[in-house]
Amino acid sequence: MRQNYDPPVVCVCQFCQKSFTFPACWVRRGGGKFCSYDCKYAADRIEISVVCEMCQTSFMTIPAYQRKGPVRFCSRACYDQSRALSLEARFWQKVLKTEKCWPWQGGYHKSGYGLILSKGKGTPKLLAHRVAWEIGCGPIPEGFHVLHHCDNPPCVNYEECLFLGTTADNNADMIAKGRAYWQKQRALLRAS
Repeated sequence: MRQNYDPPVVCVCQFCQKSFTFPACWVRRGGGKFCSYDCKYAADRIEISVVCEMCQTSFMTIPAYQRKGPVRFCSRACYDQSRALSLEARFWQKVLKTEKCWPWQGGYHKSGYGLILSKGKGTPKLLAHRVAWEIGCGPIPEGFHVLHHCDNPPCVNYEECLFLGTTADNNADMIAKGRAYWQKQRALLRAS
């Protein structure tokens, strides 16, 4: 006999609202939402309303279509029109302006910096904070980097948070703010 037996959990179907029992270990893994495959299939076929990102019209779609990513456009024409937008127009679609930082809402690099395609599929990706600087302040001189006062990699606020600096400036800023690897290691050793 198993010693760590989890008794079944009583769940309520999200589609038909009937009660049913389901193994607790499966509920912890995200199961137990539907009482049968028929209810799960029917729930995936209920139409939901979505607003087109391009023309702002409302259209209907089903959740099953949203599995590979959000349905963003009502037609192929709107999708094609969105791909033809300028870099600046596509950039501002992905920025959430708040009081201090303007966090990037698009794709990210593994280091936390925002990424945007230069022209569309198959073209190089650009760092969003560098694009922000070029939109707001002009070209970046050779040998300079765009640095953050706020130490928030997704931030693209060129008015308050971004500034230009050399590699030496970037390293000095990192040391002044205690973000250098050796400073973190020293702090860990002192804490233990």
